Amino acid sequence: MKNILFTIIILFFGYGAWSQTGLIAHWNMNGNTNDSSGNGHNGHGNNLTPAIGKDGVMGHAWYFNGVNSSITIPYSPALNVNSYTIAATIKVQGFYSGPCLENIIFTRGTTNVSSGIYHLQFNDFPAGATCSSAPDTAIECFVTVACSNTASLGGSWPSYNYTPHVAENVWYNVVGTFNDTVFKIYVNNVLMSTITSSTPGVPIGTSTDSASIGYDTYQAGAGDTYAFKGVIDDIKLFNRALSDSEAVHLTTEVDIVNAKEIISVYPNPATKELTVSAANLVKTISINNMVGQTIFSNEYNAENINVNVADIPSGVYFIRVNGTEVRRFVKE
Repeated sequence: MKNILFTIIILFFGYGAWSQTGLIAHWNMNGNTNDSSGNGHNGHGNNLTPAIGKDGVMGHAWYFNGVNSSITIPYSPALNVNSYTIAATIKVQGFYSGPCLENIIFTRGTTNVSSGIYHLQFNDFPAGATCSSAPDTAIECFVTVACSNTASLGGSWPSYNYTPHVAENVWYNVVGTFNDTVFKIYVNNVLMSTITSSTPGVPIGTSTDSASIGYDTYQAGAGDTYAFKGVIDDIKLFNRALSDSEAVHLTTEVDIVNAKEIISVYPNPATKELTVSAANLVKTISINNMVGQTIFSNEYNAENINVNVADIPSGVYFIRVNGTEVRRFVKE
């Protein structure tokens, strides 16, 4: 997920390729709060502490203290969407105990019902608690809701009561989507919940509100900050709902790249030699052609490997490092 010479996007034959079409912003938390997508939606950090990311590297995430830590993103027309995907890599280290017991991961505007609002969070009241209840941290679930559809959910809210519930000190890859009709939550590569709006086609609407990560700035005046406590490693925002395969693929990609299998492959295209570099030792490298035939395979025990590809015919190939299939490369 972090910036390296060539960021490998993991491609599993079982899931297929996916497109980053519609990516509005990507906050990779790599020592700053900038939007690494190049779209300019840079955030402003408040009371953040550098933290160890899911890849085990200090400074590849931010710790939010559950009180006044936040990242605010200025208003942009790009934040007005009719469908969305919010993807986050987080580690929960506490639960908000203020009014309504919500824990904000990402929100556009307030979490109250109003035009142009959508968010990803976790709380306990879909599972049976209410805003007036004491927090029940044993029944926390990840949820996603959009403004004009919030009221329309009605009795559908209990559908978010899936298991396992949110636990502390566990890394989660969470994806929330809405496609104008259906809300979905994916957790650690699994579709956990599907909720159909009772008013399909009702638009999310527009506003001039900003967005925020780990905190609801619009509710702060009322004391309902819904502050997140824990570590946030990565957040992506799309203006479309990813398909089931794309959403699962996205969380799988995050898992593998963050598991210290941080791999660089260059140059691409290659002519005579391909260099493979990894954060950990490279144990095996294999190259497959487009029909899945293995045309090269070897074992290693080093972090930087030079592979001679001079005799490989020109074309498109897949390279596998330590058993992990990575993005295609072109042999010229």
